[in-house]
Amino acid sequence: MAREPETLPVTIRGPRLPDEPWELTAPESYLVRYGLGWDVPFVSVFKLGLMELVARRALTLKGSWVRRRWAPGRRPVWLLGEGPRKASVDEPALAPIIELYDRMLERRPSLGVPFDDPAGEFPGVPLDRFVSAAARRKGGYSAYAKRDVAGSLRNRKLLSAGKRPTAAGEQAWVQLDTWLDVSRGPLKSWVHDQTWLRAYLAGAGAAVLLAELANPGQKALHEIGRTLALGPPDDLAFAVAIDDRDTGDLDFAAIPDSLRGAFDSAFAVLNAAFAGGDGGGGGDGGGGGG
Repeated sequence: MAREPETLPVTIRGPRLPDEPWELTAPESYLVRYGLGWDVPFVSVFKLGLMELVARRALTLKGSWVRRRWAPGRRPVWLLGEGPRKASVDEPALAPIIELYDRMLERRPSLGVPFDDPAGEFPGVPLDRFVSAAARRKGGYSAYAKRDVAGSLRNRKLLSAGKRPTAAGEQAWVQLDTWLDVSRGPLKSWVHDQTWLRAYLAGAGAAVLLAELANPGQKALHEIGRTLALGPPDDLAFAVAIDDRDTGDLDFAAIPDSLRGAFDSAFAVLNAAFAGGDGGGGGDGGGGGG
């Protein structure tokens, strides 16, 4: 009887990565790292959640033409639409964003014609209207951060009722910082090694979205988008593929632009949409309407 060939383990080249993958969402990661103090820009917590949903293809963001309501003609908008992985989102820190999207789509959908497909049409919610509604709904951005994101961390025993990290929360901070350390150093030298880079992206998860925030202006993060833009791996929850065009379909299969434009993609439209949404300082952007 022939002997079965021995299966050799896959060798990951490059610097050693942390042993445990990072499993928290981007908004949870933000609060683990920066806390829940009075000076937290709560709009950033919400913004990271929206970015993660687009990154995971739960939602899509497309440049589209939408018919004007009170005047003839059409206007160009960024339209949030449903993504193929929307049903897979069950994290408490992200569910409220999906809930708001579903509610707005049901009440008043906008039909958009994609810039790159004049014959096509799809329903969605204009990004500017979505951001404005989020600032007003159920206490705004601060309530989302304090109630939904912090509540998820409390359920995970990472945050105490007094807003202080628990012992497990402090360990989580160390683990997150270890992943961010990779983006400060080895990432710059090993970004073109596909094997190592895929291992990094698979392990870092949503921590990649915090990397640019923690270390602004990193060229390595920009290079990630360019490296995998033409061939995003389907086997990763987070992969990097960006569209450098100013118009067209921004259906990222991947980690989009982070808070400071690290990947130099059209996802920077979020920065404009969120401008002024902080309400100054800690910022919830508004009151309690829904």
